Amino acid sequence: MTFNWGTKIAFLYIGFVAMIVTLVVLASNVKFDLVTKDYYNQELKFQDQINAAANQKALSQPLAIQESSEQVTISFPPEVANKMKTIHVTFMAMVHEEWDQKLDVTTLDNTIAMNRSLLRPTRYQVKVSWQCDGKSYFQQNDLFLH
Repeated sequence: MTFNWGTKIAFLYIGFVAMIVTLVVLASNVKFDLVTKDYYNQELKFQDQINAAANQKALSQPLAIQESSEQVTISFPPEVANKMKTIHVTFMAMVHEEWDQKLDVTTLDNTIAMNRSLLRPTRYQVKVSWQCDGKSYFQQNDLFLH
């Protein structure tokens, strides 16, 4: 059986269409997680977050985030110790929304410890916000867990 140039062009066209259909089906099955469900409201509050980050930079030292095999520890600067009310900590995984962890902690101590078993081995953005003496503070760090 011999193929002339018209048959070869038809096979090439059919192969191209099959490849495009396959790519469209694969692309439509990809799951995209939004960073936050109420993105617009968060955008309106962004200036408050910038001001809180500037307040945090005025402190003597940044938050110290340390990991061990059992826990992740967040240590606060000494000038805010025993003055903080509620602290909001968010571990935001870049891979899956289901891996995110949010904590609202009321502490009188200078450190927060989180059990390492609640976190997956991935890259997290750790967002910590708190209030002290009527001022808001915010710090964001990357944390790589193995």
